Amino acid sequence: MEYTKDLILNTGYKEIRHKVKKAKGFWTSYTLEKIKKHKLLAISLASIATFIAIDIMLLINFAKLLGIS
Repeated sequence: MEYTKDLILNTGYKEIRHKVKKAKGFWTSYTLEKIKKHKLLAISLASIATFIAIDIMLLINFAKLLGIS
């Protein structure tokens, strides 16, 4: 009777599933996973950081050339 009532009323008990979680690793492995997943974003951020560093070096050398600092 309980089974037919569950079928007719579309009710029942939900099964509880226990999921196995991965052990939390080091921050480096987490970062490498993110880089592998989002390659375009990682490449663009790395190139922007490189271009900013080059720009700062060129500005400092130009200032030295002019004798400002």
